[in-house]
Amino acid sequence: MPCERPLSKSFLAGKDSEESVLINPPDFYSAHDINVRRNSTVEYIDTEHNRLNTVSGEHFAFETLVLATGAPVRTLDVPGASSENVFYLRSLLGARFIAMEVGAVLASRGIETSMIVRDVRIWKAVFTREMTVFLGKYYSERGVRLITQTAIARLKMVRWRA
Repeated sequence: MPCERPLSKSFLAGKDSEESVLINPPDFYSAHDINVRRNSTVEYIDTEHNRLNTVSGEHFAFETLVLATGAPVRTLDVPGASSENVFYLRSLLGARFIAMEVGAVLASRGIETSMIVRDVRIWKAVFTREMTVFLGKYYSERGVRLITQTAIARLKMVRWRA
């Protein structure tokens, strides 16, 4: 269901429930005659007659249409990336800042956390040098190890024995 973005640190830390970040409770939408459709592929939108068709053959009339398309998760294309021990940040959580916040929460719980950055600094293409330096320092101070100018070649799962 539609939720607040970005999500709070308390949600990421497990202190808030998923329901606490919803914009409205699920019954709000039906009570206001709003049809929320998830995981649907739209085949055709007729804006002249306010109708749409889905690939699955459903037809809908609309007064106002909101398309929230989302995006597919970006996965690693390296050997070992399909392991059951590799998890992708997706669905309710999203990525970018949220990924950094998850890293900070994990680090605060004593879990060794590293973020691999292909460039010389995080989000170089998005923010000014000063802002990326600030963000890098901010997350480093929270225990996230930033490894820059590096790419992942492969993943190898190793089980440690005490």
